[in-house]
Amino acid sequence: MKKLLAAIGMCALTLFCRAQVTDTFTLSTNAFAAATTNTITSTSLDTLHFNAVGFFVSAKGLGASTALLTLNFGVSNVDSNYITLPQHTLSFALDGTNTARGWTNFPATGFRWITPVQVMIPATNVVTNVTVYYLLKPK
Repeated sequence: MKKLLAAIGMCALTLFCRAQVTDTFTLSTNAFAAATTNTITSTSLDTLHFNAVGFFVSAKGLGASTALLTLNFGVSNVDSNYITLPQHTLSFALDGTNTARGWTNFPATGFRWITPVQVMIPATNVVTNVTVYYLLKPK
């Protein structure tokens, strides 16, 4: 059932974006410790020729927790000095030791570059295999 929901979510993002998956950010296959905020250094996306960007994230907990994992995205106009705004956040519930998934999309307005900048791990769980897929909607 969860795989079906994830597939439906990816299809919905694809239809929304009329796009292709252009790349992935593999943030970590090692464990993120519980109760931590982890700064990420990652490739940034140039949204100059796009109206929107969609993100699909998967992660796996190493315990029985269903707490929220939060991924913060930073935005910039010059591909440096990224700021994190509340509207550029994705949170989703972990599913114990199963792979959990979350998705969202952001309009590509008010910034040119976007990148994952932080993963906030709940106090009750260690998280591993965090992968971020993105889709871009052309102008």
